[in-house]
Amino acid sequence: MSLTSYDIRWQSYRMDVRNVIMSCGEFRNVPLVGTKGCINYNPVFSLRQLGFVMNGRPLDAEIAESVYFEKRSDPARLEQVGRAWKTIGVKDGAVLGKKFAIAMPDYIDWVKKRVETLLLPYDRMESLQEQPPLILAKSVPAEHYKQALMENRRLKEKEQDTQMELYKAKADRLNLAHKLKGVQGEDASRLRSKKRSYEEIEAMLDGEHRERLRLQRAEANYQKKIRDLEKQLRDKDIQLKKEVDLRHASENQLGGEVVELRRQLKEKITPLPDCSECDRLIDQCQYLKTLIP
Repeated sequence: MSLTSYDIRWQSYRMDVRNVIMSCGEFRNVPLVGTKGCINYNPVFSLRQLGFVMNGRPLDAEIAESVYFEKRSDPARLEQVGRAWKTIGVKDGAVLGKKFAIAMPDYIDWVKKRVETLLLPYDRMESLQEQPPLILAKSVPAEHYKQALMENRRLKEKEQDTQMELYKAKADRLNLAHKLKGVQGEDASRLRSKKRSYEEIEAMLDGEHRERLRLQRAEANYQKKIRDLEKQLRDKDIQLKKEVDLRHASENQLGGEVVELRRQLKEKITPLPDCSECDRLIDQCQYLKTLIP
């Protein structure tokens, strides 16, 4: 199915635009500066979305491609665009006309010719829906105006009713949210008390677990010390036994040597001959002994 201008909702009735930026400085349209470069924006094409009438063909200067370049490729042009934004051309309803989002036949014919010239890549198809008659003049019959006025009033009343229903729905939602918050608060209080009791029990169990681990580590250390002391005692016993055995062996060896020396001494002892000199020496020794204190 082919879409036509009547199938599109051109204007948002919640948006009430009074003043429109139509030009900047020496540019008949609006130059825009982005992060990558500059392009121009033609606000004359957006008048219908802003609620104004599309009367006829726009001027070539208003839809011309005034700027299109990368940001660093033309610094002079970029500076010119910056200066242009210091002088903004604004038009209001006194220039643009009354609010009525429609397109006049002259503008529609220009759009059709432009499509044929640009050769857009799709075929134009006839709409399957019944289309309203084209507006062939800037004025409309009184009965159509009255009908549109009544329709406008009906839509406004419907909008007011919708707003009232929306207000009631919001009030109900706030009331339910308040009740839900109270219930959640009570549940949260109960959960916090349970959580505190759980935390206390968990802290007590954790303390007991840590104390049990400390006792187990202390017991393991004591067991290790006992094993080390037993090992030291065993090593000392072994060393003492070795020393005792060595001492017994040494005593046995010395006893044998003493016996042998006594035997040899007995064999070598000969009676001394009587000698008067020996007796004299013995007497002198005893005398000297008396002189030594």
